[in-house]
Amino acid sequence: MNVLLGTIDPIKRLSGRTRERWNRVISQFCMPTFKGARSFIGRMGKPFAKPGRQKALLRALLESSPDAMWIKDHDGTYIACNSRAARNLGLQVDDVIGKRDADLFDCETARRHLTVDQTILAGEVSVTSEGKYVDARTGDVYVLESIKTAVYHANGDLLGVLGIARDITDRKRAEERLSQAAKVVESTSEGVMITDTSGRIISVNQALCTITGYSEQEVLGQTPGLLDVADRDFGLMQAIWSSVRHTHTWQGEIWNKRKNGERYPVRWAINSVRDRNGNTTHYAGVATDLSRIKRYEDQLDYKAHYDEITGLPNRTLAMEQIDHRIRIGLKGDEKLAVLLIDLDFFKRVNESLGHLAGNKLLQHVAERISCASPDANTVARLGSDEFAIILAGRSGLAEVEDTAKRIIAAMSSPFDVNGNDVYIGCTIGISVYPTGGCDSITMLTNADTALSHAKRQARNSFCFYNPTLTYVARQFLDLDASLRRALELNEFELYYQPQICLATGAIRAVEALLRWNRPGVGMVSPAAFIAHAEQTGLIVPIGQWVVMQACKQLSAWQSLGLSGFRISVNLSPSHLTSPDLIAQIRASLASTGAQPEMLELEITETTLMEHHSSTRDVLQDIKKLGVTLAIDDFGTGYSSLAYLQQFPVDLIKIDRRFINDAPANARAEGMLASIIAMARHLHMDPLVEGVETEAQCRLLHVLGCDYAQGNYFSAPTSAGDVTSFLQNSKKNMP
Repeated sequence: MNVLLGTIDPIKRLSGRTRERWNRVISQFCMPTFKGARSFIGRMGKPFAKPGRQKALLRALLESSPDAMWIKDHDGTYIACNSRAARNLGLQVDDVIGKRDADLFDCETARRHLTVDQTILAGEVSVTSEGKYVDARTGDVYVLESIKTAVYHANGDLLGVLGIARDITDRKRAEERLSQAAKVVESTSEGVMITDTSGRIISVNQALCTITGYSEQEVLGQTPGLLDVADRDFGLMQAIWSSVRHTHTWQGEIWNKRKNGERYPVRWAINSVRDRNGNTTHYAGVATDLSRIKRYEDQLDYKAHYDEITGLPNRTLAMEQIDHRIRIGLKGDEKLAVLLIDLDFFKRVNESLGHLAGNKLLQHVAERISCASPDANTVARLGSDEFAIILAGRSGLAEVEDTAKRIIAAMSSPFDVNGNDVYIGCTIGISVYPTGGCDSITMLTNADTALSHAKRQARNSFCFYNPTLTYVARQFLDLDASLRRALELNEFELYYQPQICLATGAIRAVEALLRWNRPGVGMVSPAAFIAHAEQTGLIVPIGQWVVMQACKQLSAWQSLGLSGFRISVNLSPSHLTSPDLIAQIRASLASTGAQPEMLELEITETTLMEHHSSTRDVLQDIKKLGVTLAIDDFGTGYSSLAYLQQFPVDLIKIDRRFINDAPANARAEGMLASIIAMARHLHMDPLVEGVETEAQCRLLHVLGCDYAQGNYFSAPTSAGDVTSFLQNSKKNMP
């Protein structure tokens, strides 16, 4: 402890009684009652035996102490203190001598000091205490540890109280830091282990016990080898401790074993603890249990590589496996094939039974595909209703084809989905390395190209990829882009062909026929692009354009005084099922000012029969607008008279094949006559398409057909030519 005592020069300033007591202290300082100081002074030698020398020695001893030292008499008056004690008060020694605590401290501190002094004076040998004080010079708070004891005369009389105080501020701060560090260590979720230099565990925190399952008592005195797994790599442990010895640190992930035997991943950070001289005194290790992190990483990895619904590998993993197979190479007659499977009509299941039923169906499909392809290296779900199979090995193309056939057969049987029999099919595109591609992206792309080709040919079929398909696919893409551009740049035109009344020669209507004036190519027939437009859905916006342009042209003719005829427009099946068809027709009529009764819309017989339920309602709505309706290409489908009479149709357009065969074929002529008669009985006007000769025209007149259309009267021509034709026809009318 630190002791603080002051100079005794100011003794002459004390009162007579106090001075006498101080002199007694000095004269009796060597008495045994003062902590054996007498024996110490005696050992200093004979020169110190004289009182003057004793006094000088005492002064030197008190003043040389780094601790604060003072003496108070039994009345509490300071009779001595050293410079250190005075400096703590911000005073000089002379300013302290003769003062009491009440003169030097605040009331609370003075009262506390008085209480301790009274305890000592009442017979207590010594009292140790701590207290916080404020430095009068700097305002800093510091902590003093004080020891007070009684001082007695040689004859046993009580002389006063001796106090020694040491500044323990730094120690307290260090202790506080250690306490805080201990709390942090104990509260942290990381396990902490401290060993001695021999590797024996001397301390662990609660987190380490929680992680390992061992109690503190079970690990103390053990070595970290207690946590080793049975198959620990001895070379790894040597490398770890070699790093710690040479670099004083090591960090890394290893596997440990819990008390119950469970293996778990853990990250250790091991450091050597060294003293001021750089000598290692301990080893400290911090352990982080990675079990949850690893489980989370495994979950993320699973989600990144597997389909959540079917549990099959997803597109990412399938592509990785294809690339891996290509990277390791194929030997001899080994093959690598990718079968891309697309389900037919899956969307209808989702729409009718809901997505949960759709998910159930996907699970059943995954099971069937897996069972139908036992030799597959991978069965994957790429997304939506698309699956893939990777076949690698010595299977030839015949085996690949057999697998495709088995899958198609497996998909043909009904699926039980929540008690519903669901029928779907599938179409398969196949690419084979290396002709089908030399990486996963190319192989899947080419398999998709083969799949698209198979769909165009027939559903429930498969197709192998070959480079020709790429050329066809590119043509498909080029045509698609060109058609979209044509719609944006207004490259489409309408040609018109009149429909003639056979009895009078008057024009009943003109049919609007679409043409594409393709830059660099010229006029393109609809036969070259309508099927593509239907397949891609472009036919709907194209059909909207046709209706609008036809209404504009009809309005333009009406403004020229050309009236008494209709303009006829074909509706595609896709356009007919468009939800905003009625609104589009109404908007076209309103914006152009065309009269609704002058617009005629044609629907093919096949469309009418395939969608009779929904089509009937749409046609009724069209009729409510005042628009005329016609059945186009009649005789090419399988019409039911029972259904036919349900539709509000005004005109039947008989397909050209009947008139082509009629003049020289009695049977064909009979069929033509029957259709014309049937139309009349259904209160529908008959019109024959494709009239090319005068003989055909006379035959139709004999059979009682009202109207005809064909090149005999006029080939499809531009709006300008039709305008002239109409104007001339008007002049020639009686």
